[in-house]
Amino acid sequence: MRITKKIITKLLLLSFAFVISLQCVAQGKSSLISKLKNGEKVKIAALGTSLTEGKWPWFDVMKEWLDQDYPGLVEYHNEGVGASASSYPPGKSGLDKVKVIAATSPDVVFIEFAVNDAYEAYNISVAESRANLESMINTLKERNPDVEIILQTMNVVIDMPELNMTESTKRADLLQYLGMYREVAKENRLLLIDHYPNWHKFLKEEGRDAYVKVVTDGIHPNLDGYRKILLPKLKEVLLCSQHKWLPAEVHSSSISPEVDDFLNTLSGQIRLLHCQYEGSKLATKTSFSEKELSINGSKWSCKVNAISVKEDKQALDLDISFRLDKGMDNSVGVAVAFDFEDWSAENYVLLPASVYNGNRCELVDRGYNAGLDRKYLYQKNIPLMSVPIPQLSPKQDAVSRLEVNAGNMATPAMCFFSKKAKRGFIVLTEQKTQFADNAFSVEESADRKTASFVVSAPGVRERKPEFVGFSESSDCGAELEAGDQINLKLRIYSFKATNIPALLNKFMEVRKCVTGSNNPRNLVPFSQIKHWMTERIDSRWYEGDDFQFYYPENANWISFGWIGGLINTFPMLALDDELHFERVVKTFDFAIPRGQGVSGYFYGALNYDGKCFSREGYPEFPEIVLTRKNGDVLFWMLKQFMLLKAQGNANNINPGWEKNIQRLADAFVATWKRHGQWGRMLNNQTGEVAEYNTSGGVIAIGGLALAANYYGKPEYLKIAKEAAGFYYQRDFMKQGMTTGGCADILQNADSETAASFMTALMALYEVTEEKEWLEKSKNLANLCATWTTSYDYELPLETELGRLGAKLAGIYWASTQNKHGAPGICTSSGDPLFKIYRATGNELYADLMNDIVHAHGESIRPGGYTNERLTYCDAEQQSVGNRGNHVTGWNELNGFLMALEIPGIYLQTDSDCFYVFDHVEAEIVKRDEEGITLKLFNPTKYNAAIAIVAESSKQAQSPLGYTAFIDWPKVKVEAGDNIHVYIDSKGVVKKL
Repeated sequence: MRITKKIITKLLLLSFAFVISLQCVAQGKSSLISKLKNGEKVKIAALGTSLTEGKWPWFDVMKEWLDQDYPGLVEYHNEGVGASASSYPPGKSGLDKVKVIAATSPDVVFIEFAVNDAYEAYNISVAESRANLESMINTLKERNPDVEIILQTMNVVIDMPELNMTESTKRADLLQYLGMYREVAKENRLLLIDHYPNWHKFLKEEGRDAYVKVVTDGIHPNLDGYRKILLPKLKEVLLCSQHKWLPAEVHSSSISPEVDDFLNTLSGQIRLLHCQYEGSKLATKTSFSEKELSINGSKWSCKVNAISVKEDKQALDLDISFRLDKGMDNSVGVAVAFDFEDWSAENYVLLPASVYNGNRCELVDRGYNAGLDRKYLYQKNIPLMSVPIPQLSPKQDAVSRLEVNAGNMATPAMCFFSKKAKRGFIVLTEQKTQFADNAFSVEESADRKTASFVVSAPGVRERKPEFVGFSESSDCGAELEAGDQINLKLRIYSFKATNIPALLNKFMEVRKCVTGSNNPRNLVPFSQIKHWMTERIDSRWYEGDDFQFYYPENANWISFGWIGGLINTFPMLALDDELHFERVVKTFDFAIPRGQGVSGYFYGALNYDGKCFSREGYPEFPEIVLTRKNGDVLFWMLKQFMLLKAQGNANNINPGWEKNIQRLADAFVATWKRHGQWGRMLNNQTGEVAEYNTSGGVIAIGGLALAANYYGKPEYLKIAKEAAGFYYQRDFMKQGMTTGGCADILQNADSETAASFMTALMALYEVTEEKEWLEKSKNLANLCATWTTSYDYELPLETELGRLGAKLAGIYWASTQNKHGAPGICTSSGDPLFKIYRATGNELYADLMNDIVHAHGESIRPGGYTNERLTYCDAEQQSVGNRGNHVTGWNELNGFLMALEIPGIYLQTDSDCFYVFDHVEAEIVKRDEEGITLKLFNPTKYNAAIAIVAESSKQAQSPLGYTAFIDWPKVKVEAGDNIHVYIDSKGVVKKL
């Protein structure tokens, strides 16, 4: 019979159907590349057919690669024989040659004989082929139990009538031999490099004519073919043989067509997995190809209930149950994987408070607060750098996988934006099952064309992210008996998204949809916080013989900006009394003239004796200062000048202060004109950028905007707008993160610059009244939401906060390096969130502000003591669920600022806009054209003075400014008491 192209196509389709019916197999792992990367010498041997040692051997292509990347480290032994099989011909078969190989004591041995064992003339059955293969494995293992054995399936064989070649016909049962190789690899936990599907895919998609160009006789690929099709797979498996979550091969039949159909726009599919662990390491993963699975002598069943979300057509609810029906299963777990085939490393990946843009920065070995390697200083083209953190690798062909659990994140969610598809994906789930917190993993293939997003329960991380770097994880699988069940509740979103801000906007809308609304506790009214924090900040008053000043932390020096220096004076000035006014004046007189460098930028810190020093990680270079600190000084000093004027104290503003702060504004302008950015660190003598390419200085945008009005210099506003546009495009739009705001970390993503940028953009809106800046400030607020815990994490009951029943929604995480949540933003009230709500009426931003406000209340110990640890993350084991006994100045400050700049109650007299921020309860009893009656209840044990802001919706469209709070009316409500308040149509408040 003449074999036509039509017959070949039919055979290929049947073959492909067989291939995709194969269940993905668990594979062994290779240490080959890790040894080579460590500089170890490795001996590699190969057993096989003419594909291994013939005219065009695959082995030579591998040798080219390894010799190029790891020169001089590999010794090769190729014992492949043309026209040979596992037991043919005598003296040259695999069974013979394996003895030769074993005698050389190789570290790694590759074996491929399936293609010739299937050759009918050799008369080797599948069973005999299997026995021969296992015999070769045993021979190698007997000589060296640690030898690494790698099995391979090779290329598709086709008939070529034009060459009188009928190699495929002579191997009619080849697929059975390939299947046997897969089975042996799985049973013996050997690494399998399954090339056959890739060759098959190439033939199917490119066609026969293209295939015969690289497999010229229908059976033997040429070197170009090996380089094009075999080598990428070989490299992927060897380089990434530590892959944990990616599908081993093509998907099995769908476990949930409804979910796959939903994910089709992202080329996505769902997989359900049984996971076997050895300690914290994933030993095997097995897909549920059907709704039942027999494994380890036990029997499992799974069920996927996919439900459309009525209120959101872009969402799908998944209730997934895994049940152990029979037997016992130890050290196990389950997982739900979402696999995306049309992947790209250009996609933006977000895990809230843990991973931004995949954390694809360069990882460097630096200690805490050590600064960058000095060789990077003053170098404009340096990449963003971080100490080791969970990341997707920025390097091609490197292992690219990250693993965290719910305790490492602000929201149990994984998100990505596909630049190519212009779509976003979000998966939300709960914190934990009955066993432990869920884990969240993202893994990419070596070619970055496939990625898997995995939710696993119980969550087992191989490595635990520490405060800096990693440690071995103590996570482990569960012990299950018949009848035990693990349920996972997820909601997935697939939606059109034009850019990263669109993804963040969607996340802002949905972040609480699975965990549900949180329940903040009313603990400490704003007025009590003001009282306590006044005492706390006053306790940081230094009364020396020569100098007197407010110091921001736990030592007698001023650290400018950042953690509170020349910011902690703002609330004390707002008290508007003689004592605190005098203390603020003395602080300004001490700090401002002594702390400023030649260029106009301030030093890092000023000691009690009037001498400057460095706190920036560069002790040998005191002139190198954190850009963010100087931006803080500019912004907050201008706010304090404005406050003094609003209080009627304009005559008490020292012209020398104004001159110094204008010099600071001029320094920012000069650096911008020279370098087009401000970087993370500056030289305060020359004004040069010392560390480039972060957004650490964005708060200076707000400072320049305020300075433009205060000093009457339009150029300041021009530069502020230029800088805002630059950082918004380069950092926020393109990278989906902000960086460089903290001196104690390097250049990785941090939350403080997100809040600073939000604040700076709001300042531009306040100054210009241009809605563009309000909208951009709102977009940065969405980024801030990713850093803010969105739900009440279930704490261990044995912890301090667990015993107290603490509600931790609203804690604000620090950075991807400093993995902890804190009460409030360093150092800000977060007032742009209130202003966004006021201008737009969108309660999501009021809710975010309210969560942050109330989380701060959870941190306060009797007497007003508070600190920066209010967390559930196990990066610092001792801080999980504990407030600790130390105190932190910047948390005293931001508590005061929130109590000052956020109203207790806000309402609009002509709309439904009504929100309670203070730790009290309020409801509208009556509303009509003449006014509104409120009922207030103070459930706390402290008397409260509640600021009530009432205005019309038209008034809300005008910027609020920075000193409005001094005129907010207050009503007193004693602890445990109820009162009624009347507000007329003009916003006048009267206690009834």
